[in-house]
Amino acid sequence: MLKLIASYFENSLRANFTDERVLRPMVATYYVTAMCNFRCTYCEHYSADFNEFVKDKQANTDDAKRIIDVIAADCDVLYFTGGEPLVRTDIVDLVRHAYM
Repeated sequence: MLKLIASYFENSLRANFTDERVLRPMVATYYVTAMCNFRCTYCEHYSADFNEFVKDKQANTDDAKRIIDVIAADCDVLYFTGGEPLVRTDIVDLVRHAYM
């Protein structure tokens, strides 16, 4: 939490007292999967066929960990989202990797 607060102040100072407008990213969102097991009435993506189609398109565990490493190098907070992230069998490993 302190790192996030420090980044906020760093960005504020940079934006207000320098000509540089490139700010340090503080929060990132990692869309870990498009698969979902809900049946929301507003969503057209739920179906067994859709889930099988996108299952092969998501990053495997090792690739996902490398993606997390790249994101974590430049930001303070990482949100996991997706269709439904908990349908990934490796989601606990990915979250654990992100916060170690």
